[in-house]
Amino acid sequence: FVKEMEKCIRCNACRQACPSCYCPTCFVEQSQPQWVGIGEDKTDTQVFQLMRLFHMVGRCVDCGSCVSVCPMGVDLRKFLKKIDKDGWEMFGNRAGSSMEDMPPLGRFDEHHDKQDFIYNP
Repeated sequence: FVKEMEKCIRCNACRQACPSCYCPTCFVEQSQPQWVGIGEDKTDTQVFQLMRLFHMVGRCVDCGSCVSVCPMGVDLRKFLKKIDKDGWEMFGNRAGSSMEDMPPLGRFDEHHDKQDFIYNP
């Protein structure tokens, strides 16, 4: 992962081309809290891609748009395929298999979190 992400210049072409990226406000653009720095720090680039990859669990349909538009040749598909495999094994969910199924990470309800480790009002 680290080696592949060294090529990433965080131009956001992958995000813009992705048909499954549809959040009204992307976490990258948030300033409260600011999840990803705006500089060129490699750690911020890795955090951006990791968060984006996990955000795509149950959403990525393996269309390849992210790879085809990347000017640096970053291949996110190999990581997305691994996450898709894990999503299937852990949650019985595969992106694009049903219009009714919500993505696994989309099921989280901050107001009914029994473990209270992610969200603490």
